[in-house]
Amino acid sequence: MYTLFLSFAVYLSIFLLGIAYLRYGCSGITQPLVKEIEKHQTILNGLWLGFFLTLLLQSSSASIALFIIFFASTSLSIPFIISYLIGANVATTITSQLFVWNDQTLMFICLLAGLILIFNKRNIIHWVGAILLGLGVIYSSLLGFRSLSIFLDNPLVEQSLLSGQPLIQIITGILITSIVQSSTVLTGILMSINDGTGLSLVHIYYLLLGANIGTCISVWIVTLTQPSHTRIIAYAHILMNIIGAFIAYPAIVSGFIIQWSESITSSTDQQIVYISFLYNLFTGLIFLIFIKPISRTLGLLRR
Repeated sequence: MYTLFLSFAVYLSIFLLGIAYLRYGCSGITQPLVKEIEKHQTILNGLWLGFFLTLLLQSSSASIALFIIFFASTSLSIPFIISYLIGANVATTITSQLFVWNDQTLMFICLLAGLILIFNKRNIIHWVGAILLGLGVIYSSLLGFRSLSIFLDNPLVEQSLLSGQPLIQIITGILITSIVQSSTVLTGILMSINDGTGLSLVHIYYLLLGANIGTCISVWIVTLTQPSHTRIIAYAHILMNIIGAFIAYPAIVSGFIIQWSESITSSTDQQIVYISFLYNLFTGLIFLIFIKPISRTLGLLRR
C-alpha cells in the first residue's frame, strides 16, 4: 500500500509539472486565439473544439487540461463549457481503439520536439516547445498511472469487478480510474482481462459508468493550479458525469446500449468500445437538449 501511495504521489507531481509547462507556453501564444474564440462561444464551436482537440491529443485529460489553461485568463459561457466537455467525452471513446500504443508514441514525439523547440530564441517557437514538452510530461505521468494497474491483481478487486451489484461496479470503476487517471486505460484493462475472467458486458457497462466519474479528479486537480473561476469547468465535468451515470443506470438503458453494441459486431473488444461510445453519445445528446437548465444550475455555483 505504501508503494502505491508513493508511486501515485510521484506521478501526480510529474502531471503537475506538465501542467506548469503547458501554462507557460499557452500564456505566450494563445492570447489572440483566446480573444477570437471568446467572441464566438457557440455550442457548435464548443463541440468541434472539444472533439478534435481530444482526438488530436488522444486524451480527454490532456485536452480538458489544455482547455482550462487556454482560457484561464478569460470568462467562458457555461453552454460553451458543457458543449466542449461533450465533444471531449465522445472523442475519448474513439481513442480506445488505439490505447495500446498511441499515448506512448505521442509522449516521445512531444518530449523530443518540445526539448528541441524550447531552446529556440524565437518566442513563438519557444512557447510551442513549452506546450509540446508539457504535453509530453503529462503523457508520461498518465503512462505512469497506467502502471499502477498491477495493484488491481488481488482477490478483493476481482470480487468487486465480478460483483452482481451495479452500484459496486460503478464505485469500483471510480476507484480504479482515480488511480490510473484515464477511462481509456480502464477500457484497455477490461479488454485485456475480459477473456477467462467471467466479466460480462453488463459488468463492463457499469464499470465504464464509474470510469467516467473517476476521470473528474484529474480535471479538478488542474483547476487547483489555475484561477478560481476555472473551477466551473471541473464542476461542470463532475455534474455531467454523475448525471450521465444516473440517467444510464436503469436496466432498460443499459440493455438497449449493450444489445445495440452486440448487433454491430461480434468482437467483444469492439463491443466494449461501442458501449463506451454509445453511452457518451446518448448522454451527450441529452445534455445538449437540456443545456439551458443545466447551465442555470451551474451558474449558481459560479456566483
